[in-house]
Amino acid sequence: MLVLGRNLGDTIVINDNIVITVFESNKTGDKFKIAIDAPKEVKIQRGELCDKAAEYAAKVERLKQVEIKRQNKQARKFSAETY
Repeated sequence: MLVLGRNLGDTIVINDNIVITVFESNKTGDKFKIAIDAPKEVKIQRGELCDKAAEYAAKVERLKQVEIKRQNKQARKFSAETY
């Protein structure tokens, strides 16, 4: 991980085609806004959204597994009742 200190208006260039610019900061300096100029094919997403998407995918997978177990249990019960 590369950690850089930047001032307002400073830029960071990645791979010659992605430019990140610090363009606004609050008075205390604990929050700031950045502008990202990148090709359309470059996916840019906030970290917390990636985390939420991963949590949601894990929850969906758990629910699928519960449903599969339920269906298997019903199939075994039906099979036992049939024979």
